[in-house]
Amino acid sequence: MGNEIIRIDGHDFELSTHEGDRGTGGPITLKKPMWMIERYRMLAKEFQGANMVEVGLWDGGSTAFLASAFAPSALLGFELETRPLTALDTFLENSPHAPNVHVTLGADQSDVALLRRTVEEHVDGLLDFVVDDASHLLGPTEVTFDCLFPLIRPGGVFVIEDWSHDHQMANAIRKRLASGEMAVEDLGEISDDSVPGDPLSRLVIDCVLATSHNDGVIDDVWVRQGWAEIRRGATTLDPSTFSLRDHIGEIGRKVSPRP
Repeated sequence: MGNEIIRIDGHDFELSTHEGDRGTGGPITLKKPMWMIERYRMLAKEFQGANMVEVGLWDGGSTAFLASAFAPSALLGFELETRPLTALDTFLENSPHAPNVHVTLGADQSDVALLRRTVEEHVDGLLDFVVDDASHLLGPTEVTFDCLFPLIRPGGVFVIEDWSHDHQMANAIRKRLASGEMAVEDLGEISDDSVPGDPLSRLVIDCVLATSHNDGVIDDVWVRQGWAEIRRGATTLDPSTFSLRDHIGEIGRKVSPRP
């Protein structure tokens, strides 16, 4: 059975569980479940013409999707890899949204100076919507969050995709051990990237804890497997000093301790 095809803004997108080769031509693929696509499309009704940032592009299919669904005033994409995103380039050649899409390759999501400089260059006013689908690691994602969240307008949204990656990986390993598919000695052959350390879920928990004070930093957090949607409150935040950990309180730091 072939992958499902959805049509948005006159463009066909193929929903695929296989990432494919980064940067090659071919169909525009989305490695996202249908429920996530529908969630984005629902949010797009609220955020038409948004100022957007996407961190972690893979082959650019999600960037093409966001451009089609949100018709953004600005969509800034940051990708660590440096190889050209051929499928995205081809899409943009025939897209009316092309002038508003700006992609930076070779961009580390922890490069605060680059992120802020690019936002200042291309965005008029505040951000409305940020998507982090990059490293899925706590440290880099936390840096990105602390950098960009204060730049989002009240009511805007920061989405963290695949926050449950480490949990899913650990559960898969547990099931393989229980079934006999994997032996304990095989664990030594698994790369460090595959074994949960300090999980990204800590950041999601901190976002929830930040709502406990009702101080207008985070108004709402909507979570399900692989998706955390954090809505910005009305409190003014200083981008040069903001740290989410400063807003979870002493009890919050006991609930969500760090090494």
